[in-house]
Amino acid sequence: MQRYLYFRKCTSIGDDDDGANGSSYFPVDNIKAMIMGNVAIDGANTDDPNGLSITFEPAGINGASGDADAGDNDIDVVLIEMNVDNSPQPVMKAIVRAINEGPHSDGIISIFDGVNGTKIHDSISDITIRRAVND
Repeated sequence: MQRYLYFRKCTSIGDDDDGANGSSYFPVDNIKAMIMGNVAIDGANTDDPNGLSITFEPAGINGASGDADAGDNDIDVVLIEMNVDNSPQPVMKAIVRAINEGPHSDGIISIFDGVNGTKIHDSISDITIRRAVND
């Protein structure tokens, strides 16, 4: 069974239709890396002592102009903001542990849900979702 990481930044169910803040599922098989810092969609990483970026193969192309492809190897990124600087390992371990646990009856692994106020680890304070764009 395919498994998915679930993210929802919004805190109101009425805002769940927003592509950046609403419900997003990313296939576990599309994870490229978990990297300390703030990663942009072009892969550039900026130092961020409380940022952990999970990068993914692009799920689709956001509404920018240009060719209908992911161009220039753009990626999807979920930036996880942590309330403890320079301590990504507990959050990384919690995510990997959840991915490897089983069985997942519905295949959904909830990482952060602003509406329900749930998160996979107490160190997570917020998330930002960035989607690949046309170039």
